[in-house]
Amino acid sequence: CGWATDANGGGRCVYIPDAVLGTQLVECDFCPQQSHCFGQGCSAEATPCACASAEQGCRWEPNIDGGECVAHGVDEPATGCNLCPSQSHCLSFIPRVLSFEPSNGGYYEGGHASIRVRVWFSVPIYWCATPDGQGSGVAVWCKGRVPELEELSGAWLSIAESVLSVDLSGVLGGLVLNDERQCGLTIAPNTICSSTTKVPFPGFSKGEYRFVLRDTIPPALLGFMPQNGKEDVALDGAVDLAFDEKITIGLDSYAVATLSQLEVGDYSGTTTTVVSMQIALTPP
Repeated sequence: CGWATDANGGGRCVYIPDAVLGTQLVECDFCPQQSHCFGQGCSAEATPCACASAEQGCRWEPNIDGGECVAHGVDEPATGCNLCPSQSHCLSFIPRVLSFEPSNGGYYEGGHASIRVRVWFSVPIYWCATPDGQGSGVAVWCKGRVPELEELSGAWLSIAESVLSVDLSGVLGGLVLNDERQCGLTIAPNTICSSTTKVPFPGFSKGEYRFVLRDTIPPALLGFMPQNGKEDVALDGAVDLAFDEKITIGLDSYAVATLSQLEVGDYSGTTTTVVSMQIALTPP
């Protein structure tokens, strides 16, 4: 059989008599798996992964212009994993994240003045390209911060064997933390590579790794009822304390108020506690 192309763009399978066998072949564009089509059409593939997955049997050959897709000879190497890490035989070479410090979704406990994050990888790593102030590929984000996402300078990044260390003090040290703040990192694809296989890490986007910076500013008392110095206060009344942020009741041993009866000296003006009692604090 052969394939006859119709003028309107379709086609059909037709019988080829023995006398003309070989004169009507199925074009390689329609069926690249044919043995005589091996390697044909490789030049049409413009990227390493498209070349590696082409059915014609192709491989990507790097050159000074970037590379080209050529026929894959029997004794020639396949497309390198560093060029197309998504190939099935390359998956085991891709760097993987083993752990974070602080943990993903956890709290940063190191103190507000010095904020450092570390990322452990499964293999020794290096920079695929030298990071600089404009293109390190590593960024920090914090909800409510302006700008929310900021790419980091290479001076704040370092690699030791399989650990990426990120110093965020210069970026986040000035945050006013009167409430918990969720932050995190992003790493662009092809920023970090395996030192041994040169295979790039696929990276992770905003929200895939996050941590929480704790509130470092204690609540401030804005006012209270009854007002200071108020007279004729009902003995069965209540005292309301207003703060500048949401609060919760702490540990029972500390969540108490002390109510005292005071006596002020007529001449000295000094205050003396006559009697006191502790009252457990409760939310309104």
